Amino acid sequence: MCSVHVPPNAENLINSLRSIGYQLETALADVVDNSIAARATEIDINFEWNNSKCVISILDNGFGMHENDLIHALTFASTNISQERDSSDLGRFGLGLKSASLSQARVLEVYSKKEGAISSFSWNLNDLEKANDGLWILSQCDIPLDKQSGLFSHSTGTLVLWKDIDGIFSPGFGENSFLDLIDIVESHLSLTFHRFIEDGLIIRINGKEILPFNPFNDIPAYYTSPSENIGVSDEPVFVKAYLYMPTNPSKANSDTCYIFRGNRLLYSGGWLGINVSKNIKSSPIKLAIEITNKSDKEWSIDIIKSKANLPIHIKYKISTYLKSINNKLYKPPRKERMPTGPIDDLWIRKDQDKSSFIINRNSQKIIGFAEGLPKKLKNQLTELLNEIESSVPLKVEHIFKNEITTNEDTNELSSEARQEIKLHLLKLIKGKGISVTAAKDRVINSGVFSGYETDIDSVAREIKGTN
Repeated sequence: MCSVHVPPNAENLINSLRSIGYQLETALADVVDNSIAARATEIDINFEWNNSKCVISILDNGFGMHENDLIHALTFASTNISQERDSSDLGRFGLGLKSASLSQARVLEVYSKKEGAISSFSWNLNDLEKANDGLWILSQCDIPLDKQSGLFSHSTGTLVLWKDIDGIFSPGFGENSFLDLIDIVESHLSLTFHRFIEDGLIIRINGKEILPFNPFNDIPAYYTSPSENIGVSDEPVFVKAYLYMPTNPSKANSDTCYIFRGNRLLYSGGWLGINVSKNIKSSPIKLAIEITNKSDKEWSIDIIKSKANLPIHIKYKISTYLKSINNKLYKPPRKERMPTGPIDDLWIRKDQDKSSFIINRNSQKIIGFAEGLPKKLKNQLTELLNEIESSVPLKVEHIFKNEITTNEDTNELSSEARQEIKLHLLKLIKGKGISVTAAKDRVINSGVFSGYETDIDSVAREIKGTN
């Protein structure tokens, strides 16, 4: 039989891989995975707008790579998914760095420093398209001058550059949209890597350190179940439940199941087909499910590392586990019947109208006074109460309504509001590293200070003058 060597066309396959389904935040998380696997303790992500010629850089102080290691890292599908990996390895397919980066940018440059030597290679879709030969050609590249100080400041480390970014652009996309994306990335990374950050990993975006968001500790749980292994010895699966009071704000959060792999959050969302009782479903509960990379195949972990399919036997075991904590669910106290006897207040509000009052005929004082009175005097008492009710409350109503209308809008910006705007602008300028003009536009477009555009402009000019 004849065998034919049919390597895939590089340009075509890479363009196909660009459509796997990465979002900017999931693509960056995939690159952060590599930094964590390289034992980095600091990761700096920088976003540069540069008039729509965006550049995103990811710099870490991990153990770095020699030239051959870098070539291997930039080779597509360089890892055998059946091969046993270190428990701290957050990858799977050998595609993460390449597919994630090229899903967002047409040019991927990687510079790595180890033992004093810097190696560099690039995947450049523009060059592959010009060559039009389908060959898998990595190009060496020179580290940009403005990036040298960062990489040289670490004894070892890796710098990933995304250039010619086209994955985030759509009609109407501008600098404000770019800044909004930074916020989305920050939220995603603070949740996805919260355990690493809590353990000391530093991730910065434009120089600002990301704080961890632990979804289980944002509000206190009244009960935390013991962690239980429902897997097998070589593929452990740990489950832990957190129960919250029904009155807590987390009730509005639909995320229930959180799946972790190597302390990295893979999934947060609904019940994933787990059979649970109505009591469990109606209770504010969060479930932490922890697996290792040995379960990747059985759980169908995808390339993006944002989805997982629970095996049927695991669903059954989780369902059984939840039944065991059913008696820990919060049970509201029985509602006490409201007293039907007389009420002591002489004046009560009329229906739902907060500014109208009537005399309370069920007051103990009035009932006690009326007891024993002859019918004629009772009638006179009723007439007297009607007369009092129709005159005295008018003053009360006037005062109450006057209180509501005294604090009318003067359309003048108070010193407190002006200071608040200034702090908001400075937070954007220093925290996000953007210009005064861009910060001003973002505040105006937010609509929070609608009607005070002139004042915002004045505060912005004041900040500009002091810098």
